[in-house]
Amino acid sequence: LERALDASRSHDRPRVILIRGLPGSGKSTLAREFAANGYRHIEADMYFFVHGRYIFRRTLLEPAHKWCFSATRLALDLGERVVVSNVFSKLSEMAPYLKLADSHVVVEMTGMQENTHRVSASAISTLHQNWQPLPP
Repeated sequence: LERALDASRSHDRPRVILIRGLPGSGKSTLAREFAANGYRHIEADMYFFVHGRYIFRRTLLEPAHKWCFSATRLALDLGERVVVSNVFSKLSEMAPYLKLADSHVVVEMTGMQENTHRVSASAISTLHQNWQPLPP
């Protein structure tokens, strides 16, 4: 984690930083730290904000992730550096993002903080059961 933050401040900063973790692990909080260092923060949860209120609809999850990927690609095309914070429970969910830029860092959050989007304990348990660890 500290190495990733240091990299975000260095001259040769990675173009893409992916932050993965279960709901409530601090992904968005950490992403805001990267944003303070010049990264554009994008995450699928942003799709669910309507007039400043978070309104989650499971039926819109797929379009939310498509939007997140498209927004990331556009930001990179415009020359920005991007931090994406999503659950990314499966490694295949990160793969398209990793192909967008030749330099990237993946940060895995393992702590538990406040779950600001009220994800149920059973949903978090399912995500945890399906979690694919990063390769060594």
